[in-house]
Amino acid sequence: MWIEEWCRKYDAAGTGNTALLLLDPTKSAYQAWSIPSSNVAAFGLANTWYYVKAFFCRGKRSISIKGESGQLGADFVVAPGGTLLSKHYCKNPTDRVDVNTLLEKIRLFRTCRYV
Repeated sequence: MWIEEWCRKYDAAGTGNTALLLLDPTKSAYQAWSIPSSNVAAFGLANTWYYVKAFFCRGKRSISIKGESGQLGADFVVAPGGTLLSKHYCKNPTDRVDVNTLLEKIRLFRTCRYV
């Protein structure tokens, strides 16, 4: 699962920062940040192909749907003080930013304070 990979890599990266991983069951952040919802994207060809390959290559079963099935995700890196360092709105449920890319944004901020 993406969250488990993130936590393992973040811990191993030794960024020296505190990570806050937020989940939003009320979807208030989704609305505030204008994160889209799309059943076409959620059940489209790209997403279906990803899960078919995952099943045949790794025996990975599909994740059960909880809540709104068409809700897409987003990845944000927010610096202390609320400065947005990085944003990515997912095109489909499997379109996530690579964890190493997110960690590099954090390292860049920490070492250069570049925003």
